This record gives sequence, structure tokens and C-alpha cells, in this order.
Amino acid sequence: MDDTFDLLADLEALDDLAPPAAAAAAAAVAGEVGGGGGGDVQEMVVEDKDDGSGRYSSTVAGSGLSQPPPGPSSLLAAVRATVMEVVKGGEEMRPGRGPGLDGFLAKSYGFLSEASARIAALAGYLRRGFGKRFPEMDALVADDLAYVRCAAALVARDEGRVVALVETKDIANPEQLSPEEAMRARLREVLPPSVAMVVAVSLATSSGSQLAASEAAHVCAAASDVEALVADTSRVEGYIAELMDAFAPNLAALVSSHIAARLLALAGGLPQLANITADCIQVLGKDVSKAVQGLARTAALHEGVIFEAPVVQSAPDAHRTKVGRAAAAKAALAARTDASGGYPDGSYGKQLLGKVEAKLAKLLEPKKARLVKALPIPGKKKGSRRGGRRARKAKARWGESELAKATSRVKFGADEDDGSLAAAALRNTLAKAAASAPKQPKFSKAMRKRLAADARHGESPVSRSGSR
Repeated sequence: MDDTFDLLADLEALDDLAPPAAAAAAAAVAGEVGGGGGGDVQEMVVEDKDDGSGRYSSTVAGSGLSQPPPGPSSLLAAVRATVMEVVKGGEEMRPGRGPGLDGFLAKSYGFLSEASARIAALAGYLRRGFGKRFPEMDALVADDLAYVRCAAALVARDEGRVVALVETKDIANPEQLSPEEAMRARLREVLPPSVAMVVAVSLATSSGSQLAASEAAHVCAAASDVEALVADTSRVEGYIAELMDAFAPNLAALVSSHIAARLLALAGGLPQLANITADCIQVLGKDVSKAVQGLARTAALHEGVIFEAPVVQSAPDAHRTKVGRAAAAKAALAARTDASGGYPDGSYGKQLLGKVEAKLAKLLEPKKARLVKALPIPGKKKGSRRGGRRARKAKARWGESELAKATSRVKFGADEDDGSLAAAALRNTLAKAAASAPKQPKFSKAMRKRLAADARHGESPVSRSGSR
């Protein structure tokens, strides 16, 4: 464990070194890391230039394949060597072991960003120079890594070599392939079938010319360096994923291990991320350079690292902001759960992921169609609807009585007095109204039949009940 913290201390010390000094510090271990074209790259003359932002970039004068591919920056070489030493050593980093994990994540993502920039630089170098051999491929292959691999396969075919294949299970006799057949098989591995066919047909009718031996060597060196960087990147990302599964399982289950590690590196650790609100997590790691220059759209001003999560990227552009906001809210809950040590199996993170996916499915549901009211049947007369016995009884029960009507009746054109005489007259009016229209008692239908029968026989209900 002491060796781990020593290596992480070396990582911190590398930031204070100037690029030439950092290159000298990494020269001792650069030969053991990366492999591939690393040896050829170290012999190239590289100029380190400071662009004013504190980061050093490596440039080579001139353009085209007549010049060697750009060498790696000294900062990339130093950080790459130290990070890969940690990965190769397999030191165990688990929660509760100090700040080693946070420092490793920060340095690892420094390496990953530098490696991504280097791959893009090498791909741009090949696109500018390899157009002499196959100018049509620049428009056919958009992915940088696929372009580099296709260029290496074409150079191997031109030199009469059989390019190495990754998948050979669908090939009958892979060891007996000709350079042309191996090149076509490699294109099918790297590109989609339709694009691979178009590239092969365009190559047969291309107007490009053959490369010189030195230019072909430069293509092979650049492709070898790219493959080495891709392999190192894959190893570092795999190691980060293993750490995230043990350190922040719920957050990793929600936004993937890669994005979870980037959030931890930006926040400074899991406890710090747990104290950040969902609104701040949403914009954590956003690209402020485009916002300052006015190149970003309005929605992109509020899109941070969490918008690169798979669940957010799966949403259409119209709903991506809403899904990203929901993912940020759930990420805050997952980070607090991991900080408290709850759900170490990551089940809570999977539940949160299901809720975000359910919200996305709800947003993708088609809107309800407007119901068109059907036209009435021609010639059909609309009949009146009767209220019925219950409706009449309810209306009579809650209707206004004669006494209430007399109370609220007002004579128009007559003066009203508020004295005792007016009150007495009102009482007399109400008494007359009540006497003139006595309220009839309510009887059920059966009682009315009995009363009618008694009236026909000349008997009263009282006398009949008394006779009994």
C-alpha cells in the first residue's frame, strides 16, 4: 500500500515539472509502457509549445507524410508512464484507504484526455497525408480510429503483407489469405458492411498514387502508436470500472463506471459529490470555452459530464435535457447512498436507472389523438328526456316552498318601511300565504291506495284501527 501512495505522490510531483523535465523523468519507464510504435516515437524531434492555457502541445513542422508523425507531448508521456505503472502493479484501492483513489482518478482522466487528443492529432496527420494514396476515403470514413486502421490495412496490402485480423472464425483458411483478401477482411472488421463495400469499390477506381517507402513507414508508425494508445486507454478504463464497482456501485449502475469516475474526479471525491445538489451535478464538467466564445447552443450551456451517460445519450435531442435533468437528480441520490455505504450490490442504482428509463419511455409515448365527434344520424328527431319519479321528488324536496317565495317577494314601485308596522304587515302577509296554501302531507303510494280504499268504504283509518 505504501508503494501505491508513493506512485500517487509521483503523479502530483509531475504537475510541477516543466515539459522537458517531465520527459526526462518519464524516459526511464517509457520503454516499458505502450509498446507498438513507442520506440520510434521517442526518437522524433518534438517542439513543446505553451498555448497560454497551461497545457503543452507537441507539433512537428510541415505537413504530409514526408514528415514523421507528431510525437507525444512530454506531459502525456510522464502521466502515461506513472498511471500505467499503477495499473500494471494492480494495487488495491478501496474505500477508507485515504485520498489515493481520488488522486488516481484525477490523473487517470488526465491521461485519458491527453490520449484522446493524441489519437485525434495522429488521425488528422494521416487524413492530411494519406489523401495522396486514397483521397476518397476521407469522405467515406468519418471515425478517426477506423480511418487509421483502414490506412494501415491499405499500406500493408500495397507492401504485399497480410494484415493481422482480429476475428478469423468466419474465415475458412485464414493463414492462406492473400494480401488483397486480408485487406478486404480487415475492412469488414473495422467498418460496417455497406461502408466496407463502398470503400473497396472506390479503392479500385481511385485516382491516388502509391506512397514512398518512407511515407508508408510513417503511416505504420502512426497506426502502431494509435493502437498502443487504444490498448492503454482500454486498460485504464477497465481498472477504473473495477474501482467504481467497489467504491460507488449505485452511481456506476446509474450512469456507467466511466461517467461515475469522471464525476468523482471533478467533485474531488465521493463525500464532496454527495454534498453537491442535483442542479450542480447537471452542469458539473461542462465546456465553458464554447459558452464564452458564443459557439454553444442555449441547451448546451447546462449540459455537463452526466449528459454523456448512456441513458441520456439514448434519448432524442428533443427530450435529452429533461432526461439529463432527471439523471442528475437520481445521481445525487445514488452518490449519497454510496457515501453512506448503503446498497453495496448496486441494486438501488439499478432502481434509479429504471425510473429514468420509465420517464424517457413516457416522453416517447405518442400524444393522444384528437377525438372527432361523429355527425348525428340524418333525419333522426331528438326526443325529450324525462326526469322520472325520483327526479321530480328530488326537485320537490329541494325546491323553494311557498313561505320562502312569499318572504322573498318584493313589490315594485311601492315604498317599504322598516318600522314595526311594516314588520307586522309582513307577518300578516306570511300568515295569509300559509293559511291559503296549506302544505299537504306526503304519503307513499301504498298509503295513498289504502286511504282511497277506506274512503270508498266509508271508513276512517282511526276507527278501523280502534276496532281492531
